[in-house]
Amino acid sequence: MRKSNPTEAAKSRRVARAGAATPGRAPGEAGSAAAGPEWGWWWGGLLALAALRAALAIQPAPALWGLHAQAFVAPLFGWPLWLAAGLALWPPAATPMAGFLSALARALERAPALAIGVAAAGATLVLAFPDRLFYVGDFLLRRGAVRAAESPAVLSPQAFPLDVLLHYTLPLRAIQAGWLDAVAASRAIGALDAALLAAAALLLARALPVGPPARAAAFAVAFFGGALALMTGESKAFAEMAVLATGFAACGLLAMPPVGAGESREDAARRDLALLGAGACLGVGFFLHRLTLGLLPAWLLLVGWRLMRGRTPLSRSIPGLLAIAVPLVALAVVAPRLWSTALSYDVRANFSGSGAGGAGGVLARVLAPLHLLDVGNQLLFLSPLALIALLACLASAGRSRSSAPAFERIWIASLALPAAAVLLLLQPPQGVIRDWEAYAPSAAAISAAAAWAAAHAIERSRRAWLAAAVVLATAVPTIQWLAHFADRDRGLARLEVLMAGPPARPAEDRATTWNFIGWAHFRDQDFAGAARAFERACEVAPSPRLLTDWAMAETMAGRAERALDLYARAVERDSTYRLGWTGLGVSAINTGRPEEAARAARALERLDPANPKTREIADWVRQWEASGGR
Repeated sequence: MRKSNPTEAAKSRRVARAGAATPGRAPGEAGSAAAGPEWGWWWGGLLALAALRAALAIQPAPALWGLHAQAFVAPLFGWPLWLAAGLALWPPAATPMAGFLSALARALERAPALAIGVAAAGATLVLAFPDRLFYVGDFLLRRGAVRAAESPAVLSPQAFPLDVLLHYTLPLRAIQAGWLDAVAASRAIGALDAALLAAAALLLARALPVGPPARAAAFAVAFFGGALALMTGESKAFAEMAVLATGFAACGLLAMPPVGAGESREDAARRDLALLGAGACLGVGFFLHRLTLGLLPAWLLLVGWRLMRGRTPLSRSIPGLLAIAVPLVALAVVAPRLWSTALSYDVRANFSGSGAGGAGGVLARVLAPLHLLDVGNQLLFLSPLALIALLACLASAGRSRSSAPAFERIWIASLALPAAAVLLLLQPPQGVIRDWEAYAPSAAAISAAAAWAAAHAIERSRRAWLAAAVVLATAVPTIQWLAHFADRDRGLARLEVLMAGPPARPAEDRATTWNFIGWAHFRDQDFAGAARAFERACEVAPSPRLLTDWAMAETMAGRAERALDLYARAVERDSTYRLGWTGLGVSAINTGRPEEAARAARALERLDPANPKTREIADWVRQWEASGGR
């Protein structure tokens, strides 16, 4: 006897239900007329995004930074890719594209081993675009910690055990064994992450009871997004969290209880295995990062449905028991760490923003126009079609008969809503522009929900060509972002545009980013460019350190008098700043200002007498005094 496939069985039950609801239509066609407005929202939304991207490629607007990547990529990745995505919005051009996608989806169904090729393609994509900007989050700090064998407990005390294992212990062992250097190790882990993300997106697409074109679209929406840019060299747990969120969504959809009253014993066993997969994602996630807590509501719903609607008692299903036990045991093990990290770090660093003001101040910052604008930009960057999915679902609510059961829609909402809350409330310490990595896991969960919505919208509309438009609308901007971060010069140019505004970024964000830009130019020996960037940083926050950085760039640019003035400003702000006094002494000697050199020598002999540079400046001053001031 042929065993039933749970995905095919679920699809046949839902198609039968839809067909019975509208006599005279072909199976699977029911509700397509009512769903017309929904596909129109999708097509209109894709058209609007394409138009905005084109306009911003000509004149980038910092306010819409989530859409302006095309303005900061090499020509090869600009208009040709945009044109391909634009053509997919024209049905005669999109139809053959959709035919190719359908053929590929059917080939994957007939030969599941081809999934290895898809995973390899995902890994190849991120390997082709290594991050050369090093701007996001703690990129340089994490990589430097591995190179210097610095204890992660010192640099990242909030990191969880699996994060430390993947991004510190294993790379360090590879370096010590002579297999890889720090850069290659982080990129190898990222490539594996991309392969796993592709596999998880494939599993999610196969879990949906829709046709091949809609499954291709679901895969693209779940796979493509800004999270891939974390897999090109950045060494932190957020990339793995994006993979786990997608895998959890796929397993959760496979574990959905049946539509009808009965199911075979084989189907019930497969659902318990899928539930175990969801529980394993949750259990692993607890050891990786505390954002895993956002998946708990969806997991609790799955467990509740299993307890109420399972074909066999839970006590007789080993996978079912493990599905509950694994995350509970993991949570029990890490619960003290979760609690202490949430109270000692997250509340202060990630969910309160800068400044005081209590709950009212936090609420004001969350609802601030710039913050809300940045949240929208994050979604456009990390999950390109999430906003379209939301608008289409809201516009069609109550107008069209959904092809998904009510409990499945509720579960998708339980997956997306906590993620949306994190996006809204999160205010990372280095700002939204630099710490965008922290939003990636939540955006991955939202992308899974958007993939579900896109697939059902395409299936109900019976417009297969729309799948090609959806695939290219997610793939093209993602490839452009990958190309952007791999292009250091264009990456720096975009940061300068963002910091120049409008809108005006927070002062601290501008100061740290201009300082980052300054040091990037300094390392390139573009000392005039470095001086300009440091000057912009000091306009916002003229700290002794930033003034000293600026003075060093001016010195290397051959403007010693300017450097002397800047060192003087630095020590005026902090009379104990030894580096400032050292710079003042050296600049005074180079510009023939012995009185300033003597002042610097006296300060350094008090603050840092053992430093060789102190002795060098003091010796010069003594020789000058011995010569009678000549």
